[in-house]
Amino acid sequence: MKTIITAAIIATATLTATVSNAGTYSYCKSFSGLIEVVAEARDVGVAASTTYQHGINSGLSPNMVTQMIQSVYVDGVSLSPEVLRGVSFQVCMGEKA
Repeated sequence: MKTIITAAIIATATLTATVSNAGTYSYCKSFSGLIEVVAEARDVGVAASTTYQHGINSGLSPNMVTQMIQSVYVDGVSLSPEVLRGVSFQVCMGEKA
């Protein structure tokens, strides 16, 4: 299970990096999807350090990966993946508007 979730982190991180300039809605939708996948990985025991390395290897900036880990593993540690997806989408849309 960890391998499947870790592969999803890599695929979603790559997608997010690719669409980051495609538009506000598309970017925020992809980014919030990434946050949800990372939270699912967190919930099955994938360490923050593993998530960080996969994010960097996928081409995300260290700043973005650090913010993602802060959101999922620290600030949102008690929140479900679905809730984190919704919150991150709303915050992203607010920042991009």
